[in-house]
Amino acid sequence: MSVSTAKTTHLDPFDVFCRAMLDQRLVPPSMRVDAPSARRARVELGDFAGHVPYLPGDDLRFLDWKALARSGQKRLRTFDEARHRRLVLVVDRSLSMASRREGLSWLLRLWCYLALYRLDSLDFVSLVGDGVRREVVAGPDAWNRMRAELVSLELAGTAGLDAMTGYADLGRADQDAVIVSDFSPLESTIRLLDRAKSERRRLLLVFPRLPHEASANDLPAGPVSFFDPETGQSFEVRLGSALHLAFLEEQRAWERRLAAACADRGHALLVATLPKDEAEALRIETWLPFLVAHR
Repeated sequence: MSVSTAKTTHLDPFDVFCRAMLDQRLVPPSMRVDAPSARRARVELGDFAGHVPYLPGDDLRFLDWKALARSGQKRLRTFDEARHRRLVLVVDRSLSMASRREGLSWLLRLWCYLALYRLDSLDFVSLVGDGVRREVVAGPDAWNRMRAELVSLELAGTAGLDAMTGYADLGRADQDAVIVSDFSPLESTIRLLDRAKSERRRLLLVFPRLPHEASANDLPAGPVSFFDPETGQSFEVRLGSALHLAFLEEQRAWERRLAAACADRGHALLVATLPKDEAEALRIETWLPFLVAHR
């Protein structure tokens, strides 16, 4: 009796799930990612948007000669700016995100996988170790490198969104960005929102809730870890039913304050719940709230 020595390739179940999500024709959340319209003519300058009347001095290169032949009127073709479908993703990887690490790793793997396979490029900005790292990647060939970083997701430092202070290298001034964080303290978040508004940049803030932050039915069995960004200290609390309900009331009030701060400044907020285990992470329904386009 012989025993085969051939190596078998172990496929990570979540990698298989990410591949299957491509069939759903979903993209990571953004306020400016559009599927190309079959009704628009793709041209070198961008998408054909329509006509405007010709005025003396206008560039005759954009004169629509066919429209002139049909109607006898001079009309210029206008074009939308050519769309480069890039996901600008800013991730708070400070220690305050430690309690979300596993779910955050799954979320980022899914987003980055879809961005590399369905969009033109991924601009991945990490706030980690009290500094800012930026990497612009494109195409499926970049996936293995990105995956390795996201599976062993590093969380370090305490600056969080304060690391963005003075950091201006996010591409064009009017480029939208998706920011993932616990957005604590709120004062740092408001400073970032104000800065983005002054730069004509719209932000989509994504708060990935833990199950016990979302529902009274998900009372954790053991102690819950918290991180205080002001003191840099971690502590644990065992949530009983009464304390959990009080915690949820405070949580909802905080989310309302964050939503109001975004709305007042023309930004958007997405709050959705991370899976509590791998079985839940392998369900499409779990991730649909994180794959909603905002405009």
